[in-house]
This record gives sequence, structure tokens and C-alpha cells, in this order.
Amino acid sequence: MGKTNLDGIGDELDVTAIKVNGVVLTTANAVSGDETQIASASGAITIPAGMRKTVFITNLGIAALTLANPVATTDDGKELLIVSESAYAHTVTENTTAFAPGGHKIGTFSAVVGDKIRLMAFNAVWYIIENVGVVLSG
Repeated sequence: MGKTNLDGIGDELDVTAIKVNGVVLTTANAVSGDETQIASASGAITIPAGMRKTVFITNLGIAALTLANPVATTDDGKELLIVSESAYAHTVTENTTAFAPGGHKIGTFSAVVGDKIRLMAFNAVWYIIENVGVVLSG
């Protein structure tokens, strides 16, 4: 495998894998930065393809959002930050298992712009890392 020198502004290289400090990164496991999802209506929050995703809830009305279970090992360490950008009592419902700790399946935002909940996946469970203005129930 040869080496390529990219020293010009805007140089691009189309590759399927790259070795960085001895670690092979592929399109399946590379961290290319944060992902963003806009929730402008009720629906599903998708699990990030990379390691982090921010979901902005912009629905002008109550958004009922669902969140799939993370897959053990495959999704371990992935983070979701869900932020309300509209002043409504949006809900996020975990489909099968409950959020940890506490065993609750529903998070209801308190109708304040800026309410947020940060989750991290581990062993097929979403763990609450940060919670501002989201009431847990169910």
C-alpha cells in the first residue's frame, strides 16, 4: 500500500479504508464528526451511524418521537443529544427496554426551548448522561 501526499487546499482522496496510527478506519467505523437529525414532525429518532448525533426537535406542536434500542457491542459508546428547539411537551419513547437508571420508558420535555437529554448506548440500553428539563415516566 502506497502513501499519498495531500498538501494542497481542497485535496480529496476517495478511499474505502485508511490507516491512522496503526488503526484501520473504514466507512463503517470512522468518526467523521457529529451527525444531525431534525425532528420537524413525530417519528423515529435513528441510531447514529457514527459515534454522536444531535437531534433538534423543531416541530411546532407536540412531537411524539420513538427511539430504537441500541445493539449490544455494535452501538456501545454511541451518544445521542436530543434538544428541544420549540416550546412544546415533546415525548421520546424508548421502544423496548427502559432508559437507565430508573427503568422509565418515556421522556417528556417541559415545553421550554433548550430542554435536552443526552444518552449513551451500552449493552443494548440507553443510559442517561445528562438531563435538563425532561421528566421521565412509564
